[in-house]
Amino acid sequence: MLFPFVWLIVGLLVHVSIAEETSTVTTSAAAPAGSDDIMNIWDLDKSCDDEAESMKAAMEDSLAMVTAALEALEFLRDEKLDPRKDRERFLLLKDKHTSQWKTCQIMLGFVPERKSTHLSQAIDFFKKMKTKMLATNEFEHGFVGRFKMNGIKPKLMCGDEKGADKWTWKPITDLQQHHEFRRYMFKAGAWVYDHRYFFQDFQSPGPLICGQEKHAEAFLDRDLIVFCDKVFDDDYKSRKWPRDLKKTGITEYQSLNTHRDTLPVTMFHELTHWFGGWAEIRDPNERAHADILDQSALTEDGDTIWRKGNRVKTYAVAPDWTEAYNNGLERDVAYGLSHVINLAMCQDKINMNYCGPKWALKNADSLTFFALAMYLDNWDWSYQGRARILGKDYKKRDRSRSPK
Repeated sequence: MLFPFVWLIVGLLVHVSIAEETSTVTTSAAAPAGSDDIMNIWDLDKSCDDEAESMKAAMEDSLAMVTAALEALEFLRDEKLDPRKDRERFLLLKDKHTSQWKTCQIMLGFVPERKSTHLSQAIDFFKKMKTKMLATNEFEHGFVGRFKMNGIKPKLMCGDEKGADKWTWKPITDLQQHHEFRRYMFKAGAWVYDHRYFFQDFQSPGPLICGQEKHAEAFLDRDLIVFCDKVFDDDYKSRKWPRDLKKTGITEYQSLNTHRDTLPVTMFHELTHWFGGWAEIRDPNERAHADILDQSALTEDGDTIWRKGNRVKTYAVAPDWTEAYNNGLERDVAYGLSHVINLAMCQDKINMNYCGPKWALKNADSLTFFALAMYLDNWDWSYQGRARILGKDYKKRDRSRSPK
């Protein structure tokens, strides 16, 4: 999800899906192979009618990115470059191999050796994501069991407008006669669209899915991904998409972060939450949540970063969700390239409890940046996520350059 993180929870379901308020962004070139029916597993809401072509094209770019990530990791696992056996092949592939090897370390936090369990985990995730994106009916009934009643597919929505035939407010008095809603009897009511419910303690001016800075959000408990108006504004639309950047638009030393705010990259981020599915919960006191989250942003020493109003607080031991809620704390999350690299790399950190591959492989932006880098593989992104020419000798590195 992009912008403020809160826990995803499994909601009470009525007819299709009911839950308490929870939370977790001009194209060219040919579409990737196998993408003709890429939208078939989704219910593209009528709110996306004006953006239907862009949504499909963004899904195609997402498929191209996940394919590139998977192929790169499988290449690192399977390819043994040996100049003594095949010097021509070695010279052809060594620069790309080195770039992928090092980029994996700075973004996902592990050395991709053949027997690495982290490498296997990363391959398994991207393979699962690609397979399910191309499935004909893998998610026909979504994650929510009672969606099976009507065969309703998970929904992609554009914006969160209220009004007739859109999100509408229903007071709890209109809902409490249904026994499934009894756990919500002390709520003020819910914002409702088709059969998806957002319960609230007080009636807000709107459903509050999209704030001013929100790009998109995935709700596994409602079988819903919402893409906010921001990803369809002129600024977003003026940026080159990954398929265009594959050909032109990248300059030497440019940060990969520059190319983050596009519809395909935002969509990929949300799809990592989605296809990651639900986490396996072993602690009965732990709330249900997505397996791929937006992990905590860290200080240089490795402590987690939180906010209380305008105050920034850091914790060597992260508070659990109950403590955070009771104290009005909001997590800073690992969005953006600098946070992604800081999350992946434990080197020189005093606190190593929240960094490394254990966390990077469960962080949506880490997986997204890695996939984007592997797709844009005509550049080397292994030094701070900045574009370098493949094979060029950079002996005197400019230490002042850092990802922004």
